[in-house]
Amino acid sequence: MRLAKNPRVTLAIISGRRRTELQRYIGMRKIHCLGLYGWERNAPPPLPRPALKALRLARIALEEHLSDYPKIWIENKILSLSVHLLAASRDDEREVRRQVRSWLLPFRQDLRCFENLRDVDILPRSIAGKGDTVLHVLATQKLRRALPIYFGDDLSDEPAFAAVRGGISVLVGAPRVTNAKFLLHDPAEVAVALSKLEAALA
Repeated sequence: MRLAKNPRVTLAIISGRRRTELQRYIGMRKIHCLGLYGWERNAPPPLPRPALKALRLARIALEEHLSDYPKIWIENKILSLSVHLLAASRDDEREVRRQVRSWLLPFRQDLRCFENLRDVDILPRSIAGKGDTVLHVLATQKLRRALPIYFGDDLSDEPAFAAVRGGISVLVGAPRVTNAKFLLHDPAEVAVALSKLEAALA
């Protein structure tokens, strides 16, 4: 992507996925990959041992609770857990979303939940989320005077939309109540917008 090579532009992807997975998918050094909601940057500090232990115990507890929901499954990302809801019925999804926080109450001092459209992510509390990551990135010397533009399609992007209040925030997907200022309907429209931005900065 020529936009990534423009010296006036800094491109970053913030995702719940692990950083190594993002780098494998993206394959461009000019694009900064920030994994686990932005906690995995260049050299993140080690996570607290109590949080890692809580993740292991939480996985065991969730597996027991979710045994009655065969279409809902847990992805173990070692440093986080994802409860995948895409294949579940609407009623089961609603019930599990309602219950998961109560199931995790014994671990609330060490773990937090991030709601997404298709899953619920469970992470150590030291991983603050996409909004905190955006604020951290924009506070760097190089970007303090930058115009931030943020595209996001999930519920966990809402804090990031709020964090770029002075910039351009774009929800991608179906309309909903959101902190974003603008709406694009699908990734194809995002590609068009990036192409137009690239042309404007050429």
